[in-house]
Amino acid sequence: MRVMPADTRLWHPFADMHAVRGNEFVIARGDGAYVWDEDGTRYLDGTASLWCVNVGHGRDEIVEAAMAQMRELASYQTFGVFANRPAIVPRRPKWVSGAATRPLAPSMPGIS
Repeated sequence: MRVMPADTRLWHPFADMHAVRGNEFVIARGDGAYVWDEDGTRYLDGTASLWCVNVGHGRDEIVEAAMAQMRELASYQTFGVFANRPAIVPRRPKWVSGAATRPLAPSMPGIS
């Protein structure tokens, strides 16, 4: 495993930086539900990269949808009265099936 320089520029949230310094576990790439470190060792991404990649890494259809949205508006904060159209009325990408957008409650026992 490659070791980062003694004084990393990355601040690791919720970490003891004295313990982290020089001991970073560097993830180099991801594909589907897996990630690889810089030495090529594969790991299951059990936390979905901390919940933001729950459909897997490297999904071309998601990359294309993100690129299309970012060409229009990459990001804008929603503090106070500010909003943006995708946050108010999300558009369903073509690759999302109708079943994925129906409410789950009717199909879940004990939930009405």
